[in-house]
Order: sequence, then C-alpha cells, then structure tokens
Amino acid sequence: MEPPAKTPSDDEFPLTDEDEVLAEAERANSRDAAFESDEDDKRPAKHSLKHRKPNSSGRQFSHNQFKGQRTAAGTSSSDSVTATQARMPDPERTSVSIYEPSQQGSQSTDMTTTGLLDLPAELVAHLFTYLDTDSLFATRLTSKHLESASFSYFGRRFFRKKGFLITPDAMLVLNQIAAHQELRKYVEHLWFNPDCYTFVRPPRFPDDAVEEGEDSGVEGEERPRRPGAGITRAGIGAYKNTVARHEHLLYGPQLGYELASAFRCLPNLAVVGMRRSEDHEPWGRRKYQRLIGEDPRVLGPIPSGSRGVLSGPTMLFTAIVHAAAAPKRTELTRTGLKRLYTDAVEIDNLHPEHIFQDKLNAACRDLLYLEINASKGSFKRGTPAEYGQGLLRLFQAVPHLRELGLQIFPDLAQPVAGNAEAWRKAYSYIAFQRIVEGVQLTNLTRLKLEKITTTPEILKAFISASRTSLMSLKMRYIRLLSPPGTERPWQKIFEFLRDSCSNLAYLLLYNLMYEFGGIAFVEETPASKPVQVIQDPEFNPGYTDPGTEQFFAQYEHIALEAKGRDEVEKKFAEVVDGHWYRKPIISYAMDESLWHTDTSDEE
Repeated sequence: MEPPAKTPSDDEFPLTDEDEVLAEAERANSRDAAFESDEDDKRPAKHSLKHRKPNSSGRQFSHNQFKGQRTAAGTSSSDSVTATQARMPDPERTSVSIYEPSQQGSQSTDMTTTGLLDLPAELVAHLFTYLDTDSLFATRLTSKHLESASFSYFGRRFFRKKGFLITPDAMLVLNQIAAHQELRKYVEHLWFNPDCYTFVRPPRFPDDAVEEGEDSGVEGEERPRRPGAGITRAGIGAYKNTVARHEHLLYGPQLGYELASAFRCLPNLAVVGMRRSEDHEPWGRRKYQRLIGEDPRVLGPIPSGSRGVLSGPTMLFTAIVHAAAAPKRTELTRTGLKRLYTDAVEIDNLHPEHIFQDKLNAACRDLLYLEINASKGSFKRGTPAEYGQGLLRLFQAVPHLRELGLQIFPDLAQPVAGNAEAWRKAYSYIAFQRIVEGVQLTNLTRLKLEKITTTPEILKAFISASRTSLMSLKMRYIRLLSPPGTERPWQKIFEFLRDSCSNLAYLLLYNLMYEFGGIAFVEETPASKPVQVIQDPEFNPGYTDPGTEQFFAQYEHIALEAKGRDEVEKKFAEVVDGHWYRKPIISYAMDESLWHTDTSDEE
C-alpha cells in the first residue's frame, strides 16, 4: 500500500520534485506503491503462523531469533534485515514457528531436525499461500532465500494484472516492473485508464471566481466541472501540473515509446485494455487524490461542441497499437497480444497515417479476442464517406479472431423514431454496413453486438459468415429498420438463428428495438393500437403507452437468456412468433456481469 503523503504547504508542490517521483517509482519493487491491486480492499482472511509445529526443543522463534540462528548455522548475515526492519510489523504478531536448521555436532540424537530453509523450494513457495498480506511482506524481508522462494506466489498475486494511469511516474513504475528479472515473468494483463481529471476545468480562487451563469466560451458546450472548493493552493498547483504532464504524455510520441519499452520486456503479456470505471484501481489514483483532493478518474461534463483534437482513449489506442507492433526482444521470445479491449475510440477519425496498415497488422495479427467500442466523437474530420473505414481496417488485421465485442456509439443527435431515412444516414448504420461489405469474420465462436442500427439483411449477412462456428451470441440495444412491406423485422433474424446456427449454446437478448420502439418476449399479443411517431425514448424516457404499460413492467419481457443447446432451441421455437412490437422502450438496470462474463476475462 502507498505510504501516507505529507500535507503540501502553499509554497511546496510535491509532484514537481523529481526526487519524489524517482522515490515513488523505486517503491514499485517493494511492498508499497506498485502493489495497488484491483481489489486492494478485499484482503484474504488472515492465517496465523503461531500454530505450526514447534522445533524439537519445544521453542518458537520470532523473525529476529531466526535471523540470529541462521547466522550461527553458517548462513551469511548479509541476508538479514537491516534498514528495512523498521518497516516490519510487530515480531510478536508475525512470529513464525519453524524447525531449527540442522547443525553438525550440536545434538547427540538419532533424529535429524530440518529447518525451514532445508525444505524444497516448491514446498517453501506453497507455504506463502497461507499468509495474509502483512505476513507475506514481512516474511519476504527476512532473507533472500525466502524472497526468491516467494516469487511464484507473490508475482501471480500482485503482478499478473496491473492497471495504470497515463502519467510519467506511472510509466516509470511500469518500466521498472518490466525490467525486473523476476516480476516481469508474471505480468500477463495490463490495463490503462486514459482519464486524468478529464473535462475538469482548473479551479479559481474567490478573488477571481466565475460569476453565476458564465459559459465555457464554446458554443453549445456545458461548463466543465471544477474540483472541490476545499482544495488548497498547493493542491491547485498539483492539479495543474498533473493535468499538463498527463496531456503532454498522452498527446505526444513519448507514450508509445514508454509502452513499447515495457511490452518488449514482458514475455507473457497477452491482454491489454482500457478501463475508465471507478470500480477499477489504477496505480497512482490514491497518490493524486491525496495531493489534490479529487479522484482523477471522475469525468466532468462531456462537451457537446466540436473539438479539434482526438479523444484521450483514441490517442491511447494509437500508442498501444504502435507498442504492440514494435520489435520484440528475441531472448524473451514474446508472442503477440491475444486479447485487446478498448473504450470509446474514434477509430474512424484516425487518418491512415496515424496508424499505417502494416503497423495495425503487426499489432493485431495474433489477436483471438477483440472488444472495440467505436465512437464518431466530435472531431471535425469525420464525414459520412469515412464512416466505418477505420473499423474496416482493424477487422482486416485480425485474421484469427475468435471472439468479438462490437459497440458503435450512436450520434450525439439521434434521429426521431419512425424516420427510417434519417437512421440510414447515421454513423452507426453506415459504419456497420461498411464492415459487412468489406470483410467476413468466419471463425467467430462468441459475438457481442451493442448499440447498432441496421436492417435484418445486413445483420443476417454479418452473422452468417460464422454461423457454423458460433457458440455464444449476445445482442442489446440493436435497432432493426423495417424494409418496405415488413412489419416484423426481428422474425427473420430469429428464424435464421434457429435454422442456421446449429452450434449456438448460449443466447442473451436485451432491449431489442425496431423503427418505432421496442419488442417484448411474451406469449400472447395484446390488442393492437394505432402507431404513433414519437421522439426516441432514449431522449424522452418519461414516455409510456398506457395500453401496453403492463407488458413492459417486468425485466423478463425485454430480456431473454438461454443456456445450453436444448434451451436455446426451445427459446427460438417460442420467440419466432412469440414476440411483439410496441412503442415504449423501458430500460432496466441490467446485470453487467451477464454481459461481460464469457468474453471480457473479468475476475
């Protein structure tokens, strides 16, 4: 865990002190800064070591006694704790019962006693799995032998999956881990949070406070959120410096170099992704929250006006691709990435010169799993002629893909329900159509589709490419536009899935939509009512239709889940005719674990 931070004074700013940055990074190889885990508040139950078998004389030994005994037995005293003893917990609380190491001529008995250090390394390593966190760190500090024996458990527990903010000191810690001869063996999964006080405006003091009603200076843009009023002058300096260093790294070439330097030294790195949720703990979050008083992961209001720069996740995606495509260290024989997941990437706003196709191919050719959340964003360059071009280039670079999660965020200004022509000009519709026309993904076993507007024919063509291999299908917030003369667009899809996807063994459908509203899975169709054109309920959530309100009052009426081939066949037999179309779209809080369980490698 990170040590307590000193309170900065008005004339002192800790983040500008290079010594502190280096000291912070050096603690990555000890028990403090780099050991911020994704679940650091969920420690395992503590197991006392005081109940282990005593030695032959019935005595028990503390760490200090054990250190002296090892020296008397001929072990080098340089292995003992010196400067780090001050950081060890109370010896009485972490005392360890062990056998005395054998000492030639010290006893006249037929029974040979065995010390802890005489045990096989594999057995000593297994003993570490029974220790709580404090005892684990304390025991590692007693000798180099025990430190070495602990790595197989210690490395997997604290370094298998690591998350980082995009800051210079976080990148320094990452590269120190990658340079460590032992720890780098255990890193398999890296994730990054591209946010650092994103859309949060620098605070001002009372003498130049903003008057009520002042706008942001950009037409159509909300005022960004300001940090808390209790922030100190030193905290304001830390905030401004932190944001400046973050943006310099994210929008410059250095981030790609830092990631490439780390990736090439991590022989078992297989998964890289982005996480922007406050549920996940990146390295450095607590440090900046202590200094500034605000959580760097929390976003301010998202601007609605056009911006002249690409989004932070888009720049991070670019850096990850360049790092993954960089030459590897031959002595480490690292293979390519197997899994990549992103968040809100403006991939169609990336000019081909940002990422050449050969770089994209080199970075993604070994991918088996891809989760891409594509966004049109508000960058000025995007035009309808370019919608889907970046996604198409990406899918052309993943020939071995087995699992896909595809989400295409809708335009900021949605067309009104019932206006099929306007929907066909939207980003989501054009981008998905271009993918279907340009590439066939024939090896998919798992597929997730979200927030896509299309037609039954286009959706059927996309799924058809992998119909014989597909085993799991999830769809939510998918809107099908009805061709002329078609009143039930989803019926064609359900019939196709029932008749053509013979290996489908898992199905999850949630909040499926059509041109005028949503569909529900019920056995009996209620009396029909005249169709009315209404504003999309995503922007008018208060709308309800009294005549059909009862059929949308339950979650199971808009959600369908089936596990196992037999149950999937049974559900399709029911829903081909047992679904109906009405205008209300009532959204419920979906259990996100259902959506992510089988494809996002969550723990």
